[in-house]
Amino acid sequence: MHRDLSPSNILLTSTMVPKIGDFGIAMILRSSSVVSSASAHGATGNPNYMAPEQQRGEEADQSSDLFMVGINGYLLLTGRHPFAHPSGLFAIPEFIRDDDFTPETPKPPSILTTSQQRLFREYAAVVMRLLNRERAGRYASARDALASIEAVTPFQECPQCGERVPEHFTFCGYCGARVIAPAPPIPKPTQVVAIELTADELVEEGFFLSRERRWTDAIARYRQALNKEAANQKGLRNLGFALNRIGQHEEAETTLSTGLAIGGQVPAHEASLRFERALARTELKKYEEAMEDVKRSLFLVPHSAKALFLRARIHLYRGSLQEARRDAQEVLRGIPDHVGALRMLDQLTKEKVGA
Repeated sequence: MHRDLSPSNILLTSTMVPKIGDFGIAMILRSSSVVSSASAHGATGNPNYMAPEQQRGEEADQSSDLFMVGINGYLLLTGRHPFAHPSGLFAIPEFIRDDDFTPETPKPPSILTTSQQRLFREYAAVVMRLLNRERAGRYASARDALASIEAVTPFQECPQCGERVPEHFTFCGYCGARVIAPAPPIPKPTQVVAIELTADELVEEGFFLSRERRWTDAIARYRQALNKEAANQKGLRNLGFALNRIGQHEEAETTLSTGLAIGGQVPAHEASLRFERALARTELKKYEEAMEDVKRSLFLVPHSAKALFLRARIHLYRGSLQEARRDAQEVLRGIPDHVGALRMLDQLTKEKVGA
């Protein structure tokens, strides 16, 4: 299963591996030769993804492709095109050609931890270099650009095939094996030290406690964090998650609604808040509201197995058996051994036979 990442024909597989599609206008470049914009892209090229030199009708080379990669990187970090004017009154190619217009450097969302914000800024620096108007200001080659990205991204080795996989991946993009390592144990302090922790640090502590299923302790940390910073979106999301796990669904719904009301989340964070609120509302039998949340979550992060399975459950509770079957089958296309989806299909088959 694939989904479009952007209008530049980059697709993501179900294991989040990028693939390039639609080579209908591609051509081979011999040695270090370059070709003109007209011959390489013609009238079918997307001007929203062309480098400044291509917009001017000059010759294109690999550096022009790196500019397009920079546009996609900016989209991934911010959810918006670097040369899109907020008013919508100007076309994107106008700003790409305008030497006086420079995209704003992406800023990390406040919901990220301190270490995550550092990684965000380092990725942003790579992206902004790729978006340099002058070819000489970009990377000399795609290999150099990739080396800069890999220098930022923490990697781990797949236990099955040995390939290097980004640390945050759950499954290997090469062989499909699960690669997430177990959570490290929380070190026990040998002595009590009075240190004033920030809200983000308290949220981080709560996160590790949650991974050990120490829900009461985790909830206490999240509440301490929110006492320091009431609008800490990650704290609100994590608190809602923990409350759902101990059956406090009404409080979870209220907490997650507070997080969503703040606004300004990147798509993945809003999707997570929406999913958790949909889960709380499902348990509270608020199926219509839950369905609205889970649909929004899937719009933001298409093909999410957990969101698809929750939607299947809501369909089942509402008596929409055909829709429940469809979503359960969609889950199994991505994760063939998904226990919940297998049980649901078995249940639906028995009900059909019984009828």
